[in-house]
Amino acid sequence: MCYLSNKHGWDDVYPADHRLRAKVDWYLHYHHRNVRDATIGLVAPKIRKDLNIPEATQRAARATFTNALHALESGWLAESRYVTGAQLTLADFAAYVEIGQLQPGFTNVYDFEPFPNVRRWLDQMKQVEGHDAVHVVLAELGDISVEPPSMETIKNANKKTLRVLKEKLGELM
Repeated sequence: MCYLSNKHGWDDVYPADHRLRAKVDWYLHYHHRNVRDATIGLVAPKIRKDLNIPEATQRAARATFTNALHALESGWLAESRYVTGAQLTLADFAAYVEIGQLQPGFTNVYDFEPFPNVRRWLDQMKQVEGHDAVHVVLAELGDISVEPPSMETIKNANKKTLRVLKEKLGELM
């Protein structure tokens, strides 16, 4: 994401101002060993049973993710609209990929009730242009909190997503 932003001059999501960019970079580095654990601890064990992720690994990942949410709640999102400030950035996109997939309406595998700032941010992210089109696969998979999706459901969700993305790309051409 950083490379593409640099190459194409997308300073609306990756600020040219070095101080603002440093905040985005700070979050992105934090993200990799904290927020990313949402997938390994909450989603992958249900969708990719073949990975046989050990329960201890899942527990550790869930704990790391919950600690990361506390950091977002009381730090990054406590006094700003988006992760690194008043503007939507790559930090928000990276965070939403992991956090957003867990909410009701998608996989529904995490209770965000104790995190009002995170919930507010999740609601704002749903308003970003193109949100629904790029999250078709998650909407199609639906709630996996009780029962994992079948391979057929996963396959069909991916096919539908591909159709929607091709349609959106066609509109841009």
